[in-house]
Amino acid sequence: MWVFIKKCVTWLLGFVKWKKEQLKQILRKHIRWYDDRIVIADARNKLMLEQHKKYRDVCGVIEYCRRTGQPVMTVREKGMAYVSRPECFEGEKEVVFEYQHPEIYLAELSDADVYGYSELITSGGTALSDAYMYDCKQRRYNIGGGSLAKHQTGKYILATYNESGIVIEKAISLLGWRPDNYYHFTLEIISRLPFADEIEEYRNWPVLIDECVMQIPQLRDLTEGMNKLGHPVIEVKPRQAVRVKRLLYISYDMWMPHNYRAGAKQYPSDYLFSSSVTSNIRKYLFEKYPIPKKPQDLRIFLSRKKCGNQRLLNADKVEAFFAGKGFTIIYPEELSFAEEVQLFQNACLIVGPTGAALTNLIYCRENTTVAIIAPESHRSYFFSNIAYLVKVRFLFLGASIVEKGIAESMDTFELDMEKCERFVNSDICNGALQQADQKRGEL
Repeated sequence: MWVFIKKCVTWLLGFVKWKKEQLKQILRKHIRWYDDRIVIADARNKLMLEQHKKYRDVCGVIEYCRRTGQPVMTVREKGMAYVSRPECFEGEKEVVFEYQHPEIYLAELSDADVYGYSELITSGGTALSDAYMYDCKQRRYNIGGGSLAKHQTGKYILATYNESGIVIEKAISLLGWRPDNYYHFTLEIISRLPFADEIEEYRNWPVLIDECVMQIPQLRDLTEGMNKLGHPVIEVKPRQAVRVKRLLYISYDMWMPHNYRAGAKQYPSDYLFSSSVTSNIRKYLFEKYPIPKKPQDLRIFLSRKKCGNQRLLNADKVEAFFAGKGFTIIYPEELSFAEEVQLFQNACLIVGPTGAALTNLIYCRENTTVAIIAPESHRSYFFSNIAYLVKVRFLFLGASIVEKGIAESMDTFELDMEKCERFVNSDICNGALQQADQKRGEL
């Protein structure tokens, strides 16, 4: 009897808790001040952030400089951006879209506050965010992250942070959104440093780097490789506010949403890459890691077996198949940064499930062939744009979705083994190997 009563009480309490949470979500969706209050409470209790501030005056950095008369310099004029929707094996061919990308500029801001693990900048009572301004007309993006705790496009930004008391005379900001992510740090953040190096005045300025970057070996080595002028490095803790008397801001050279709002439709124009995204990195790093004169022409399979998010459910069978066809199985997380660069430079044929390791396409030689294992419906432009810019052949080896996740990145899938067989016997594979042999003969 008591067991039954206990179960009833437990069920009732669980139901009340569920209804309470459901009501909370409804209130958060429809009552803005209530949602703000929850965001602030979470920041205080979960992240131990002591400060918060709402900015109703929000604008882009270049607009702010023009409004206040602070220095701004265009380093690249508006130009063409090419967005590649990749081909699919035994399916659709590649489609390339053309769009005009914004100008790339440097802005020098006086008495500005920057925040670790965030691209947010504030000056006086104004919040500065180029991403916010790009979304003003569309209102499809979620640009939140780090100290930018919440935003209502066209209305305000809510910042949460801790004061550090640190004041720096002058610095170049290389802080940003998701700096601990190999893809985002490589392409969205560190690729912009060479623009500052073009201007003699800034060549000895310190750079502000998120603390987490220097704690991740690959990112630390990448930063050291890109910092060829030896800028002093100042590490900034997550969500820590730092005052800089003279701050150099380097504008985006790729224009891509951090995330989308629920239900927002994606378009190719959301993924604009300037050619500088790849050329800046290759120019700097290939001085330290030059492409070998006689590359090994490796066939490699990039395994995700040792990562925490294995979405290819029959990965063991797929890896065994490619190993049997002469591919070397590679675990990217076991490699140093230098080893990753040199591996991709020496590859002529690369296969593997979608993942951050494909950022290394940026180091491939021209005409390398890369096949990504993922559902064809996932044909986003993250890696295909890199491949297009460095003249790599990139295609999807389409897999079948087994279970849909709450986002594409959480879908699980399987690759048909017969398709694997057809792929390795196709003109695509054979052509890649023959081309490598031909190049080797020319050398």
